[in-house]
Amino acid sequence: MTYVEGDMAKAGLGLSTEHRGLLMSSHISLVFHIAASVSFQETLMETMQTNAWPAIEVVRLCEAMPNVKVKKSRNFCAPCNL
Repeated sequence: MTYVEGDMAKAGLGLSTEHRGLLMSSHISLVFHIAASVSFQETLMETMQTNAWPAIEVVRLCEAMPNVKVKKSRNFCAPCNL
């Protein structure tokens, strides 16, 4: 398993050249995109900038990766006081 850190608010997903090169290597075959903002106080434009557009960039990145599979999830996790 390989973990890379980025910043969804930055160009190129905030990935370093080294991390981008690692992702393009042929041994990566599965990608989990788990970054999101779950603030319900954001405007629609802020939500698009923090969730929708970066997710599209992740898909574009994955399309360039030679052996990738993409897992899409609509799960929402929040603190719960049971």
